[in-house]
Amino acid sequence: MQFGVGSGGLSASNFENQYRSGGLFRSSRRRTLTSDLDPEVAAEFDQLFGNINDTVINGLQVLGFDIAENALDAFRSGTRQIEFGEDEAANQAAVQAYFETLSDDILNILSSYFF
Repeated sequence: MQFGVGSGGLSASNFENQYRSGGLFRSSRRRTLTSDLDPEVAAEFDQLFGNINDTVINGLQVLGFDIAENALDAFRSGTRQIEFGEDEAANQAAVQAYFETLSDDILNILSSYFF
């Protein structure tokens, strides 16, 4: 799975890295195929990202900071790929770690305006 944040908000998709050995007369080839997530899964990730944004903005407003609701419209985050394995707990931990890092990045960006 790969995640990124751009002007349209969170983007998430499946990916598959492929490798084909070239053999004697051809070079080896690598490529990455991407596909859309299941709409229900994509909606859950969008909801989670929206909740993170709202929580950070509301938290700063409660602390008395004057911050607009659209303060994160310009926020961007590079694409990060997470490879899933057989261990469901490890897969869940990897996704959770991504969103924790994303939350920290959002908070750092916003707090840099005030401190």
